[in-house]
Amino acid sequence: MYIKRHLEEQVQEASRYYPVVMVCGQRQVGKSTMLSHIREPERRYVTLDDGNARRLAETDPALFFETYGYPLLIDEFQRVPSILLEMKKIVDRRALDGEDNSGMYWLTASQKFRMMQGVSESLAGRVAVFDMSGLSAAEIEGRPADLYYYRDIDKKEIDLLMIEGDKLYPVEIKKGKEPPHADRNFSVLQKFSMDIQPGLILCMSDDLIPYSRNAWYCPVSVL
Repeated sequence: MYIKRHLEEQVQEASRYYPVVMVCGQRQVGKSTMLSHIREPERRYVTLDDGNARRLAETDPALFFETYGYPLLIDEFQRVPSILLEMKKIVDRRALDGEDNSGMYWLTASQKFRMMQGVSESLAGRVAVFDMSGLSAAEIEGRPADLYYYRDIDKKEIDLLMIEGDKLYPVEIKKGKEPPHADRNFSVLQKFSMDIQPGLILCMSDDLIPYSRNAWYCPVSVL
């Protein structure tokens, strides 16, 4: 029996904006199972655990991508990280030709921290990266998750994202009474097709007061 994962909608949404989506996590947490479950009928699958596919990716990455085409799900891509350079060429070529390059490649990786430097150098601005852990109690029980931590490949972070229906509320947690530039990363959320609400900046402020039109200082004492 397949258990719905909380990352499903995030991966599908990111595929609308990024050419490459990568899901990282330890082996056996369900990365491949989830992506295989939600992939479109036309999205092909290849694993670099397979010796023949791995050999082709290592010796002739251009032919590898010609063979499997796109959209494509590449499982355990960290076995041949050098394919990222050819992947970059392909997605950039489509962009230069004025063609849609969103959602071309989905990747899984079992060694995130070892891979991230290569991904950052090769696919900066072109990839959305998600961390996947084992099944949570909420997933097992079928309860929705409504709190997330955000970090993208450009190292932009938001401490908490609260989701209620189609509304998204960003939250930053800061020291001091008037932390500067606390909402600087809220703008990255505009790429998602959700109703972005004014954010909260939890801090030592004395009052609940607007910081800008898009964010409020919120005293921790209200919690």
